[in-house]
Amino acid sequence: MLSFLKYMLQLILSPAKGWVDIAREGENPSVLVAKGFYPFLAVVSLSAFIQRFYHGDLTFAVMLERMIVTFLMFFISYFIGVFAVASVMDTTSGENVNGKRCHTFVIYSLGLLALVKIIGNILPIDLTLTYFLPIYVAIIMWKGTRYMDVEPQRAGVFMLVCILGVLAVPYILEALFNFIIS
Repeated sequence: MLSFLKYMLQLILSPAKGWVDIAREGENPSVLVAKGFYPFLAVVSLSAFIQRFYHGDLTFAVMLERMIVTFLMFFISYFIGVFAVASVMDTTSGENVNGKRCHTFVIYSLGLLALVKIIGNILPIDLTLTYFLPIYVAIIMWKGTRYMDVEPQRAGVFMLVCILGVLAVPYILEALFNFIIS
């Protein structure tokens, strides 16, 4: 999990260099998911209980629901995101991209979105800045087009699919789950 967090921090500080280092590392996505992404999702999900310190009227059941929704929205988004990115790779990239890179790209992108969720859960107030942080995640993903070997003239199509298939999916699922629970 420490290398996962290290690379996420590197993506935040220097996205282009972070993607280069991730490519150089070439970690197996199944190991990355099992030892980095899923444990991180557990921490993100548990951060829903921190809101109890700020909002005394929250019951255990409500916090448990938020924890489950948080985990499920990112867990399901991983599979949808991999499908979306892999489906667009045939038309936007060269010959060097394989399934490993698609999985790794989605894992780190969703990891950064999960980090935004932790920030939102930890803050005592609903800070407007947290609504704009996914834009920075999109910029980090755009810097990853070289990592994904996307042809420059097809980067717009690739980013549109990434925004709809990776970035928007967790928020849509969260809204759907909250609608079902309410």
